[in-house]
Amino acid sequence: METKLQELTDKVYQEGVAKAQSEAEAIAKKAQEEAQAIVEAAKREAADIIAKAKSQAEETARNTESEIKLASGQTVGALKASIENLITAKVTEAPLKETFADKAFIADLLRKTVDGFVAKGSTELKVILSAEDLKELDSRIKKSFAAEMSKGLEFEAGNVKSGFKIGPKDGSYYISFAENDFRNFFKAYLRSKTAEMLFGK
Repeated sequence: METKLQELTDKVYQEGVAKAQSEAEAIAKKAQEEAQAIVEAAKREAADIIAKAKSQAEETARNTESEIKLASGQTVGALKASIENLITAKVTEAPLKETFADKAFIADLLRKTVDGFVAKGSTELKVILSAEDLKELDSRIKKSFAAEMSKGLEFEAGNVKSGFKIGPKDGSYYISFAENDFRNFFKAYLRSKTAEMLFGK
C-alpha cells in the first residue's frame, strides 16, 4: 500500500513538474516572442526616426545652401552697383558742375532752345530757372529775349538748382535742361557701360 501510495505521489509529482515545466517553457517562449516583437518595433521606430532626421538634415542643408547663394548673389550685386555708382559719379559730377556753373553756356543753351520752339511756331512759353540764375541772367534775358517776351515768352524762378526747364505756359509738359536731370541721364548711360567694362556682359 505504501509502495502504491509512493508511486502515485511520484507520478503526481512528475506530472506536476512536467506540466509546470511545459507552462514555464510556454511562458518563456511567449516572453521571448514579445521581446522579439518589441525589439523589431524599436528597430522600425529607430529606422523611421533616422530617416526623418536624415531628410530634415538634407532639407536644412539645401535651404542653407540656397540662402547662402542668394545672399552672396545680393552682396555681389550690391558691391557691383556701389563700384558702378562711384565710377559714374566721379566721371559725371565735376564736369557737369563746371558746365552748369558757366552762365554763358546756360544762356547760349537757352537761346538755342527758345529758337527751336519759335521755329516750330511756339511763343507762349515758360522758362523756369533757379532764383539765383534768374537774378544773374536778368539783364541778359531782357536784352536777348525782348522780341520773344513781347510775344508771350515768360521767365520765372522755380525748383531748379542749375540749368532750366522750358515748356508751354499751360504747364502741360516741360523739357528739362537741369543739371540734376543731365546727371541722372549720364549716370544711367554710363552705369551700363561701366558694368559692361568692369564685369562683362
